[in-house]
Amino acid sequence: MKKIFLILAVILVSTKGYSQTDLFLSFFPKVKSDSAFYSHQFYKQYLKINCLPKDMSLKYFFDNKPEKMIGEQEGFNFDENIYYTDTFTINACGLFQIPENNQYVAIAYGVLDTFNLAIYDKKNDKILDKCMIAYFPEFEGIYTHSWILPHNYILRVKQLTEKNIVIYTLLRIEYEKRRIVTIKEEEVKVKSREIYTNKVMENAFEIIGITKDGIIK
Repeated sequence: MKKIFLILAVILVSTKGYSQTDLFLSFFPKVKSDSAFYSHQFYKQYLKINCLPKDMSLKYFFDNKPEKMIGEQEGFNFDENIYYTDTFTINACGLFQIPENNQYVAIAYGVLDTFNLAIYDKKNDKILDKCMIAYFPEFEGIYTHSWILPHNYILRVKQLTEKNIVIYTLLRIEYEKRRIVTIKEEEVKVKSREIYTNKVMENAFEIIGITKDGIIK
């Protein structure tokens, strides 16, 4: 009986002061705010990572609307020669967080084939604004990747492979205004053989006019 009491006492002490905010942010590993990193670096991690509890995903990322967490997937039954539709639960998985100050933090999370970046208000325990930073569908021919840069910049590259067009967008997290804004956008036509190459990403910094240190040229 004494052992049980001691175990309970340890649990109570260890969880004391551990808020809902702390629990939520524990799903988002911290990264350094003064270094540049590529959104696709987290893809393998995303495939293995444990997703958030469903009630937490519902609250923060699906507007407390359970119907938004229901997905549909079509298939074909060759034995019966019919199409069918299956339903499944959509969930969010934490990728990383960039601590900014005592109140705001940038968090990245994955939902299906999309990565998003959001501003989280720790004091009021809510999401303030968000934007897509990566999109990697299986067949659509539209791919998006981003560089997360120092000084709160995001360099997003959207490839429209069927049109041989690349859209470069510079975004900035404005914590004081609690929003993520577009600073600059450029649409570039490329050769068909270049649309799938690393050159598309390498040219992004020169086209937008920013360095990997987050310095505007």
